[in-house]
Amino acid sequence: MSVAVRIPPELETFSRVPNASSLVIRGPPGSGKTMLALELMGSFPGRRVYVSFRVTRESLFDQIPWLGKLPPGEIEVVDAFNHSDHAGDHRPAEHADRLMVSPKEAKDVDQFLWLPQAVQSAWSFADSKKPTMIVFDSWDAVLDQYYERTVGTGQTGPSRSEMERFLVARLMKKNLSLVLILERDTSSTLDYLVDGIVETSRRLVEGRLERWLTLLKLRGVAIPDDTYPFTLASGRFTAITPALLRDFAIHPPADDPHPDEPGLWPGSTDFAAAFGRLEPGRITLLELDSAAPREIPRVILGPMMIQALRGGGRGLLLAAPSIDPEDAFSSVRGMVSAEVLASRMRVISVIPIPPGPAKSSRMFAPYHWTTEGPSVPVPEDPEFIQGALTTDRPNLVIAYLSAIEAAAEAADVKVGHGVLSALGATVFPASPVHVVAVARSGDSLYQSVNPVSESLIKIRYSNGRVFLSGHRPYSHPLILSLEGLTEPYRLMPVL
Repeated sequence: MSVAVRIPPELETFSRVPNASSLVIRGPPGSGKTMLALELMGSFPGRRVYVSFRVTRESLFDQIPWLGKLPPGEIEVVDAFNHSDHAGDHRPAEHADRLMVSPKEAKDVDQFLWLPQAVQSAWSFADSKKPTMIVFDSWDAVLDQYYERTVGTGQTGPSRSEMERFLVARLMKKNLSLVLILERDTSSTLDYLVDGIVETSRRLVEGRLERWLTLLKLRGVAIPDDTYPFTLASGRFTAITPALLRDFAIHPPADDPHPDEPGLWPGSTDFAAAFGRLEPGRITLLELDSAAPREIPRVILGPMMIQALRGGGRGLLLAAPSIDPEDAFSSVRGMVSAEVLASRMRVISVIPIPPGPAKSSRMFAPYHWTTEGPSVPVPEDPEFIQGALTTDRPNLVIAYLSAIEAAAEAADVKVGHGVLSALGATVFPASPVHVVAVARSGDSLYQSVNPVSESLIKIRYSNGRVFLSGHRPYSHPLILSLEGLTEPYRLMPVL
């Protein structure tokens, strides 16, 4: 699955290139540029200089406490917030004439003295004995103030583009990494001068804000993944890597912190925090978009099923036609005892059962359809149904709407909006049950089931990441990821 990283690996590799390098981070205000730059500084193995036109030194350390925890002398903050520096005030040539230098050196000094005072101050902190990173936040603010007053009559000076060429040229004279933050998301001539370009953006998806980072250019570094969603939760920049389909495996549920609370523990702390526990008598609808791989639901549903079985309840799975019933059992086998699995879990499958010895999956065939109320498939297993009568633990039904549709078509019956409630009441007539329905928006039953579901969670697959968005109850976008050993999965908020 996806994992959380402080910065994308491609960008981290670029920031550690031994030679001088220059990076532009551009994007609209509030899109996370400063937090990304600070994260780059935090991981940089050398001296760091931060030139701030946004906030004072004191405010910066108040807002970003971890900066103050860096070793003394490893970071210098140039407070340019109150600088009053203008191109018209400079007389570089007059200073250069007084120096006993060659014409070439005089030209170099002349160019350096034309640079804004904030740039000169930052350069003075560079350490010739080890790598140095200088961040200008923002470069637009530096130059906007510098060129606020036009150069007077008869005075000449470098243009903005020439100033940027001076800056990048001086970069090559020292072992420096230069980071320029731009308050715009449009290209400029600076793009051709620098070695790397990163663009941050904000997107509205179904009314929810998402933050994305795009790696447009990183000279000398391969870019296998050029797009990353990221979060600024907890005051740190955190990017989320693409998910690998082979990693969509079922992991054991996390411990239930409140086992006496009503409802089935979903097995995940993040799921419970965003959507609550699985209350008996209610329906949760997971809606998958057309691009979502079929492996995704098992990551979320597996811990729920295991929790129900471990807690003394029973689990029934109406598997989609694309799911092999034996795979459904093998994926949880080993996380519950063989005795529990055999007595408490059942799978109804629309896959025809081949003749021969009974399989360990104990699939049910043929279907039995009720004649009263909504038609629902019922397993012909009295022992399983009767066993559920005596439990006071919530039971769990996981039903793929495509399975119900296929079964109904095979039996030549129609089903309506009450099919899920009727299914739970028929299989578990006298004990609590929560039903989780899995659907794609194109399923014919979706429009019928959606209004009667107390919870609606939409699952979207975009750029290799799995997004969960709660619509009932509401939640911010959450990305399915794997982190640590105590949780089956994590749901990272994209804030």
